[in-house]
Amino acid sequence: MKFRLNDDYVIDAADKPFSTEGFRACLTGTSGSGKSYTAALIIEQWMDQGGVVVIFQPIAEWHTLKAEYPIQVIGGPHSQDLPLIVSEPKLYAKAIIEQGISMIFYTRDVENEEDLVKFVYKFTNEIMALQQIYKRPLLFVLEEAHEYAPQTPKGHIAPPWVYNIMIKVLTDIHTQGRKLNICPLTLTQRPQLLNYTIRQLCNLTLFGRFPPQDAKYIDHNILTYYRKMGYDIKDTDLITMDTGQFFVMGPDSKIIDITEKRKTPHGADTPILEYVEPVSKEVQAAISDLGDTLREMLAKRAEEEDELTKAKRRVKYLENQVKEQKEKIKLGVNLKELIQSSNGTVDTGRIEALEKDIREHKTEKADLIEKIDELEAKISSIEKLEAEIEKLKENLETFEALKNVLEKVFKPKIIEKTIVRQVSSQLKPRSNRKTISSTGGKFPWLDIWLPKLNTPQSKVLQVFIEGYPQSMAEREVAMLAGYKPKTGSFKQALRDLVKWNLLIKDGSGYKLNDRPPGT
Repeated sequence: MKFRLNDDYVIDAADKPFSTEGFRACLTGTSGSGKSYTAALIIEQWMDQGGVVVIFQPIAEWHTLKAEYPIQVIGGPHSQDLPLIVSEPKLYAKAIIEQGISMIFYTRDVENEEDLVKFVYKFTNEIMALQQIYKRPLLFVLEEAHEYAPQTPKGHIAPPWVYNIMIKVLTDIHTQGRKLNICPLTLTQRPQLLNYTIRQLCNLTLFGRFPPQDAKYIDHNILTYYRKMGYDIKDTDLITMDTGQFFVMGPDSKIIDITEKRKTPHGADTPILEYVEPVSKEVQAAISDLGDTLREMLAKRAEEEDELTKAKRRVKYLENQVKEQKEKIKLGVNLKELIQSSNGTVDTGRIEALEKDIREHKTEKADLIEKIDELEAKISSIEKLEAEIEKLKENLETFEALKNVLEKVFKPKIIEKTIVRQVSSQLKPRSNRKTISSTGGKFPWLDIWLPKLNTPQSKVLQVFIEGYPQSMAEREVAMLAGYKPKTGSFKQALRDLVKWNLLIKDGSGYKLNDRPPGT
C-alpha cells in the first residue's frame, strides 16, 4: 500500500518501519486543520488499492465517500443503508470480513455510552478473530479516538473497566495488526486525552495546527525529544501552521504541505449523493440479507419491549392506586375516631369498600408482575434461540463448504465412494473400521508403502489415490480424510507424506506423486 500526500512525500507500507511493525498512523490537529481531509486521502487511496475500510464517526461526515466508493453507511442522518443495532456486533463484523464490505458506523445515535464502548469492543474482537482466517487488507479508522480509549475514564459515564477492556483491544490491534493485516488510523483533536500507550504505538503521527493550550502540551511532552535529535520544531510552529500543513513524526520527520487532491467531497457539507452499486451481486445480496435480519430483530424487540413497557406502566399505576387507597384508609380511620368521639357512629361500609379496592389492586398487581416475569423469560429464551441459530448457521456453512468441494472438485464416482465410506464409518463400531490399503495395482510402489503407514498417513494418502490426478488444498484433504484441518495427527501425516516424496506440493495445494520416490 502506498499513500501520496504531495509530489515529494509518499508513504510506502513496504518500507521500514511499516514492513516490520505494520502501518499504524495517528492524525492530530484542531478543527479546520486539515486532519479529516488528510485522513480521506489515505482512506480513498487504500480503497483504490483494493482494501476494506471500517470507520467509526461521532459526527456524520464520512458518508460522502459514497460518491465514489461502494461503502455502506450504518445509522446516521445521511445516506443510511442499514440501522445500527449495538447488540449485534458480530453480524456487521462477518459481513465486513467474509464479504469484503466497507462500512461507516455513525455512533451519536447510541444514547448509552457504555453500550457504545461495549459494541466497539466486541466488534473489534470479532474482526480480529475473523482476520486470523481471511487476512483482508483492513483500515480501521477511529474518529475522536479519545472517546473510546481515553487517558483517564474520569468524566465519562461508562465504568472504568469498560474502557480498560476497550484500551486492551485497541492496543492488540496496534501490536498484532501486522500479522492480521489490520492497519489502525486514529484521529483526535486532543492528543493529550488519548491513551498514552496507543499514542506511543503509532509509528506515523501527523501534527496539524493547534490552539496555544494544546500546543504547549505537545511541545513539552513530545517535541522536546525531537529537538534533542536536531529537529527545529517548537510550539509556535504548531500554532501558526496553515490548513493542510503538518509536522510528520515518523521515518522521515519534517513539516509538509498536503497538496494531493481527494476524490470525494468534504463531509462538512451534505451534497445529494447517488448510490454507488457494490462491486458484485454477491455483495449486494449479503447487504440485503444483513439488512433484513437487522430490521426483523428491531421489529421483534420493539414489539416485546412495548408489551413489557405497558405491563410495567400498569404496575406503576396500581402501586400509585394502592398508595392512594392506603391514604384514604388512614384518613377514614382518623375520621372514624373523630366521628366516634362526636356522635358514636361509624361509616364502616365506606372503610370496607376501600379495603376491598386495595385487595383487588394487589391481586391485579401480582398478576401483572407474574406476566412481566413470563415476558422477561420469553425474551431470555429468544436470545438463547438466536445464539443457537447462529451456531446452526455456522454448521450449515461448514456442510455447504464440504458439499461444494465434493460437487466441484471430485468426480461423481469418487463422491459416491467417499459418501459410502463416511456412512459406513458412522455405522460400524470403531474396532471394525479398516483403512483401505491397496491401489488396485495402479501404483504398485504405494501398495508396498500403505501397510507400513499409520492410520492418519494411510487415510490421507488414500484420499489422493482416489482423487488422482486432482490437486487438493489442505482443508479439502482434511474433510475427505475425516479430520479437522488443524488436527495435529492430520498435519503431521501430511508433512510425513511430503517428506517421503509420496505427495508433492502443487501451488497452494498438494497432489499424488505418480512416480516412485527416487526416480
